[in-house]
Amino acid sequence: MKRWLITVVVTTTAVLGLTGPGTSQAKVPGPNGRIVFTRFDQSVGGVVSYTMNPDGTQVRQLFFSGHSEWPHWSPDGRQISIFCCDDGMAAHIVDVDTGGFRELAPVDPNTLEEHCGFAWSLDGQRLVCGNFGLTDPRQTGVWTIRSSDGGGLIQITSNPGGEDNPGDFSPDEKRLVFARLDQDGQAIGIFVVRVNGTGLRQLTPPGMVVDGFGGSWSPTGDHILFVARADQDHRRAIWEVNADGSGLHKLPISPACGGAYADPRSHASGRDGRRTVRRSCSRASRHMGRSRTSPSSTRTGAGSSRSRTPGMPTRRTGGPIRWVEDLTALRAARRRPPEPAPPVVGGP
Repeated sequence: MKRWLITVVVTTTAVLGLTGPGTSQAKVPGPNGRIVFTRFDQSVGGVVSYTMNPDGTQVRQLFFSGHSEWPHWSPDGRQISIFCCDDGMAAHIVDVDTGGFRELAPVDPNTLEEHCGFAWSLDGQRLVCGNFGLTDPRQTGVWTIRSSDGGGLIQITSNPGGEDNPGDFSPDEKRLVFARLDQDGQAIGIFVVRVNGTGLRQLTPPGMVVDGFGGSWSPTGDHILFVARADQDHRRAIWEVNADGSGLHKLPISPACGGAYADPRSHASGRDGRRTVRRSCSRASRHMGRSRTSPSSTRTGAGSSRSRTPGMPTRRTGGPIRWVEDLTALRAARRRPPEPAPPVVGGP
């Protein structure tokens, strides 16, 4: 029987004992189950992507030409999309076995800025993008492209003046989850939408301070994970919500992930009997995903920028939280009952 669990920075450090801050995504079911993750590399001034076995052995660097982040496995486990290079290309893909590297060129870089590779379709034929309309703001939103050549653009959402940060496909590939940001780069909430652009639904309540990370579907398609604060006075935490918007609750990660800033227990260190464990929820959530704004540049990788239209919001940095199978992280946290969502007062 497969177990649904979650890999995050805080559990990677505290439970699995891996070294260095980073984010991870498990490989789809396959012969070796390797995990892709990112780690900060001071020599390049940003994060670099690696793969490793589930037990932490055989760590291998994936990409050697500077920074690389937000890695995502293709469904067949043979390719990984990354964000790197700052060269104006729409997508960057690495062949895991050969190390081969290919780029997909944007269809029309003068009218549409493409950032693709946030997720793969189940058949591996399409990539999800967070794009920006350079001449027509209605083109800003979530798109998909062919993973073979970058063609076949399909627009799914439109957010003029703002930004839509993609999460991933639902397991049945009928819907997408994403975070919507306003013109100031502030996240409005977590949304789901059908892949044909209909059925837009906001899952989070007004007043919840949502990070720019686009969310992650459970393998059964009925739950979604995301990062948020209950309000301005609380730290970041990992939240779970049903795909229909019901059942919102914060995951009970000890010693008080998402606690009030005034409560010192929500930013603490502890000892698990064998080694000292840093349990900084804010630090973990910052690595899981956030968005920033800048008057003149777009961050497509930590420590790097690409020129863009002044006033446009930047790409997010960090990495996602993901549902994975057959790992043992968060066992203690999952044994505790979930905490109900606090009442929300006021608007966004």
